[in-house]
Amino acid sequence: MGTMALTQMDDIVAARVLCASLGFQERLITALKDDFATSGAVRVKQYLRPARRDGYRAVHLIVKMPQVNLAKDGPANFSVELQIRTYFQHLWATMSESFGEQVKEGGGTKAERIYLRELSSKIESFETGHRDYVQKQMARHTTALCFQIISFAKKIGAVRDSTEFHESEIESALSYLTMLERRESDQSIEVVLLGASCDTDTLQSTHERYYRARGIPGLPDFLVPVMARPERATAPFA
Repeated sequence: MGTMALTQMDDIVAARVLCASLGFQERLITALKDDFATSGAVRVKQYLRPARRDGYRAVHLIVKMPQVNLAKDGPANFSVELQIRTYFQHLWATMSESFGEQVKEGGGTKAERIYLRELSSKIESFETGHRDYVQKQMARHTTALCFQIISFAKKIGAVRDSTEFHESEIESALSYLTMLERRESDQSIEVVLLGASCDTDTLQSTHERYYRARGIPGLPDFLVPVMARPERATAPFA
């Protein structure tokens, strides 16, 4: 049980895969490594045991797929990054993002770092003891793909504009994205292209920061740290 959403990043395509349990995450990673190894090079970035220093936990698969490059003679490698998280691991990442980019890059206040480490520890402890606990029921996907282009005002943590395109309109979507990126030169505005199955609420799970007030996710009671969530004195992206 898992769900996926696509994100366009600079020169790499990234897919975020959310798994309903730790056990499913482990089985999926094994299957994907075996599958991709037959068609391209696979590099594993493992952040589960141990977690990254800031508390981030996930597994990233970097897959280099050979593709025909019309601008050059012969094939070229095309990189795809798969971010594979359990839903609870994803909640941690979303909570970290809610504090601002400084925290994501290793900064932030001491209280924020302590809070995130405690949350990471609670999630790891729970998942280790409940490997097949269904953390979230994932939506069943349709075959149709839709794209959402979002303009996100980072200073206030809210979506300013959202436009949807069907997969048949991908060229129009990319043109619109390029126009917005050129127009929004202010670093406080984030423009992102997301893709997910049509007629589902997948993006509200895979990219909660865009759909929650101030980007703060809700936590199950058994994961809430003893320490109260620190409140910032200033806007995280000011």
